[in-house]
Amino acid sequence: SEASAGIFQQGQLVAALVLTEWPQIDFPFLAFSITHPQAQRRGFARHLLQRAMHLLAEAGHRRLGLFVTASNEGAVRLYSQLGFRKHPFPPEPQTDD
Repeated sequence: SEASAGIFQQGQLVAALVLTEWPQIDFPFLAFSITHPQAQRRGFARHLLQRAMHLLAEAGHRRLGLFVTASNEGAVRLYSQLGFRKHPFPPEPQTDD
């Protein structure tokens, strides 16, 4: 299944994200997050992602995966600030140790 969210200003979409399931992993995956260049650095992506993470946690999900290009320093910084960590891909099986 998929879920999406967006932020509109004056009728224009300025930020959006899409979450999805991916057969190769057993947790939700951030398919994409995008913010209009003129709306960047205003907290829209952070707000959308924090809200999505909260809703996923309420639904019992303990993980959220994503890919990010290392050269996208702003996104790497945001994801790091929100607690994301680098992991190998494909992800190693999760254990309950």
